[in-house]
Amino acid sequence: MIVILEGPDCGGKTTLCDALVARCRPDRVHRFGVPEGDHFQVCWKLATELSPYESAVIDRFHLSEVVYGPLMRGFSWIDPWQRWLLDMVLASKGALLAYCQAPLDVLEMRQARKLMNGDKGPPAELLGAVLDGYEMSVWRPPLNVQTCESDTGEVPEKTAEELFRHACNLE
Repeated sequence: MIVILEGPDCGGKTTLCDALVARCRPDRVHRFGVPEGDHFQVCWKLATELSPYESAVIDRFHLSEVVYGPLMRGFSWIDPWQRWLLDMVLASKGALLAYCQAPLDVLEMRQARKLMNGDKGPPAELLGAVLDGYEMSVWRPPLNVQTCESDTGEVPEKTAEELFRHACNLE
């Protein structure tokens, strides 16, 4: 099973990734940073290399570029046609998109704390636009989407358990 974790900064993706890795021991773990240059080519290479017969957990992938690119630099390296191609390749391999989200005030508080500690990321005041961007981007076929929502920024145990069962092929 291929699980792709997407969502705004401070939404719980990395925490959930760490838990999935510890529990499911996937064949491949990819923690996506911000690649230099053409983001589509980087995503395409990984998407086409993935096998539907291996287990993989990916912390951020193509939707982050679709949402953050226009907000941070005025354009996305991934156009709608390329997004569709990536979605189709991932869907053909049975990928599950886990959309990690939390209320805006929680995200703003966590992001402000992150920035004060010297970490990189968008200003906390952009997080409302980021949430809107994800809401417009996530709910599109063909990918199977599961929402991991919390009031605190931590993924609820029941949601995490459902995702573990799916990711570890226990269903």
